[in-house]
Amino acid sequence: MRPLHWPIGYPLPAEASWWERLTNPYKNYSQVKRALDKQLEARPRPDPSVWGDDPLRVKIGLLVCQRLQDEYEWRKDHFIPDDPFDIAFMTPWDDLEVAEVVMDLENDLGIKITNEAAEAWSGKTLGDVVDTLFAKCQKAASHE
Repeated sequence: MRPLHWPIGYPLPAEASWWERLTNPYKNYSQVKRALDKQLEARPRPDPSVWGDDPLRVKIGLLVCQRLQDEYEWRKDHFIPDDPFDIAFMTPWDDLEVAEVVMDLENDLGIKITNEAAEAWSGKTLGDVVDTLFAKCQKAASHE
């Protein structure tokens, strides 16, 4: 499967503070969201094994997909490890939603995710995010 990609013909929103994004919203948000939803809808449901062989890693991958669908109201949760974090988490628009997903994942997995760790996901893939969460879960389990 091809990773999600930014829709052709839509410029990336300029880097802006949360206040600038709130007071001067990106005019193409709904069109970009629709185009990305179409990419997800065109995919068959990925086999859970795309997230790896380890049952915990698979569980985390599927959990991330579900949290993304819930928070961003994606029509499908058909994400794959190669999908860019910045597109799946819609980071050009709202850092608060990213923080909400991170808090949900902390509660779901019983781990702490620092702001620095979450900020480091920018420019990475969902597979990288799952790897980070998997390592934190393993470390937490070894300290019990």
